[in-house]
Amino acid sequence: MNDDLIGGAVGPYELVDRLGTGGMAGVYLARLPGDGQAALAIKVLALRSTDRAAQRQRFLREAQMTSRLRHPHILPVYDYGESSGKLYLVMKLIHGGTLAERIARGPLEPGEVAAILTQVAGALDYAHARGVIHRDIKPQNILFDAGGDAYLSDFGIAQPGDSAGAEEAPGFTGTVAYASPEQCRGEELTPTSDLYTLGVVVYEMLTGTLPFQGSTPLAVMRQHLTGPVPDPRAANPALPPGVTAVLDKALAKRPSARYRSAASFSGALNRALYSHSQPEQPSVERIALAASAQPVRPPGPMPDALRLRVTRRLLAVVALLLALAMVAAALILTFAR
Repeated sequence: MNDDLIGGAVGPYELVDRLGTGGMAGVYLARLPGDGQAALAIKVLALRSTDRAAQRQRFLREAQMTSRLRHPHILPVYDYGESSGKLYLVMKLIHGGTLAERIARGPLEPGEVAAILTQVAGALDYAHARGVIHRDIKPQNILFDAGGDAYLSDFGIAQPGDSAGAEEAPGFTGTVAYASPEQCRGEELTPTSDLYTLGVVVYEMLTGTLPFQGSTPLAVMRQHLTGPVPDPRAANPALPPGVTAVLDKALAKRPSARYRSAASFSGALNRALYSHSQPEQPSVERIALAASAQPVRPPGPMPDALRLRVTRRLLAVVALLLALAMVAAALILTFAR
């Protein structure tokens, strides 16, 4: 998209300035004529030359579902429609930037990651409970208001060809760097696909880098499909050890091996980030090893009174044994006669 739209109109909305761009879409600062100061954001997508009817139908269906979502951390959708061969989505305008801009400055602090994930996880579980799958979770689609609260945007609006290098992955929907294995295979998506994609975003927040990389989109897809999850502590040694297991589960190749909800993923990460400050509980094996390593101390001298008592008991036992022996000898002599 070019800047020819600025100063023009899409539907009833006047486009004042460009806020951002990506793939076949542009996001603009907009206002309704007569409303004074511009206070809306509009995402405008150009219809492709092929499959226009299918693209229009899918966009309108997803926009309708998204406009019904009302959650504190989902960017509100106020309106949507089609104008002069362009699809548009009218959203709340917020001014705190994107998660992508924060990650560009380096890894985020654990506390910041935990706070963002808690908010986004709540939004995602809310949408999943209402049958809405995002399909394109990435840092560019997580926005912040002036107070620092996170908003998840662009539910289901990703279109084939939105991702860079799509010519090498024809028909792919979403963004390759964050795509789940089943998304790479072109399979029907479920909420667990969104959880995988969220796991990629969390990995990137904690390390400042993506877990899977390659020279082409197809190479990245192969990593999603078969590559092991790199240890995040290799990129950020300050992370607690438990974070590795949490991200391994979030980025499991099999959907059934992942977390069952975004909230459970968020809870596991919080425990991994903060429980490491507690003293480690020794295992049974460690206790046994520690005990075997202790030097064996010889017993101290026996007290005189106790020695005398033990001696008397031993003498009494000896006397009893001698008496029994004498009785046995007498019986033997008697029977021998």
